Amino acid sequence: MGFKKLLILVVVVLVLFTLAFIKRSIQKIEVAKQEKGLINEFELTKDLADSFISKIVVYKGDDLNNKLVLSKNVEGIWVIENKFGVKVQKSMVDELLKELKNLKGEIRAESKDVFSDFQIEDAKAVHIVLESDAGKTLSHLLVSFLKPEWNNSFVRIYDSAKIVLVDKNILSFLNLYDKDAKLDSASLMDLKMFDFDTKQVVKIELNINKVSVVLKKGESENKAIWSIEPAQAKNEEVDSAMLDEFLQNISNMYAKEVCDPGLTIYGFEQPLLQIILEDAQGEKPVQLAVGSYIDSEKVYYVKVSPSNPVFKVPEVNIQKVKRDRGYFLKAK
Repeated sequence: MGFKKLLILVVVVLVLFTLAFIKRSIQKIEVAKQEKGLINEFELTKDLADSFISKIVVYKGDDLNNKLVLSKNVEGIWVIENKFGVKVQKSMVDELLKELKNLKGEIRAESKDVFSDFQIEDAKAVHIVLESDAGKTLSHLLVSFLKPEWNNSFVRIYDSAKIVLVDKNILSFLNLYDKDAKLDSASLMDLKMFDFDTKQVVKIELNINKVSVVLKKGESENKAIWSIEPAQAKNEEVDSAMLDEFLQNISNMYAKEVCDPGLTIYGFEQPLLQIILEDAQGEKPVQLAVGSYIDSEKVYYVKVSPSNPVFKVPEVNIQKVKRDRGYFLKAK
């Protein structure tokens, strides 16, 4: 065998050996990565079921006097418990629970000595506590304001030293974008005052300055027919388009702010306007009472029954429903 052929053979063997070594090294690296991932991944809220969660308590650090408390009322509706029971925007609760469900990430540290480095001490992090209807704590998480990236969060379980990096910006759902941000419930409130089907209303009663008007829904030849009381002329006919507009204005009414229902400064003893809506069953009529006017804010105090929250409602919204009997009648 010539020298040239021998050299070619040696080169081929070396190339094959090098390729085999590289392949084996890559396989070792991949195995090591997989093993590392299995070791470092940690589940923070394993098997957390939404149906068992009936209360969410949020507070910053050791500021226990300023908590945000969301809870389900007897009707299963989420409300802000420490804000006079005003409703919560359902989508906000759903999104927050979705973020917290099956929460897992990569362990970055396992020592209390580095809590300050991650700003995840009990006194500095945000506490999120999930409870059952029996008051049992299902999960107590601490979330740091420190984030390596916008869509990441450092999280740990209360009384645990494991610090976990998760691919979620959890605090953004609470409008807490930095450590100086105020824990405020305003962004979570559902200030839509009513939730009823306008088509189910069969009776409307308005009391304006002690003058009453009643509209009743009947049926004639399979068509809905509205009548007005007290009748003042035989040829009076209710304008269904104006009546529908009136009901839509009520159902789409939004408040500006919720107030303490326990106070007696609102002027509901002699309301400027009272509206009562009944459905066919008549069991839980919807009632709206308009009290005093605040000129500096251009709002009225309004109480909604049967749940009885008190709101500040912009004047323009009240003017849309402050209607006399002539508004409901067809023009002659």
